[in-house]
Amino acid sequence: MRGKRMNSIQPVCAKLRLDDINWQILTVLILNGRITMTELADRLHISRPSVQRRIRRMEEYGIIRHYTVAIDWKRIEQEDGQDGV
Repeated sequence: MRGKRMNSIQPVCAKLRLDDINWQILTVLILNGRITMTELADRLHISRPSVQRRIRRMEEYGIIRHYTVAIDWKRIEQEDGQDGV
């Protein structure tokens, strides 16, 4: 069915077979989680809607669980003038 979205997360036991494009999407997201859908589509030479569908499906299956930030605590100066943690 075209246009029908899955609104719920897939059961824990559900698995999704990833093709080369999905693996490429994951690789780019690992390196740059802030990349736009348009930039990602351009980089992989596929349409933006295709990227969005693939990412949404990987989120629904729990392959992509969340997006996060990596902090370099050593680069943060404390109020007391000491270096980071």
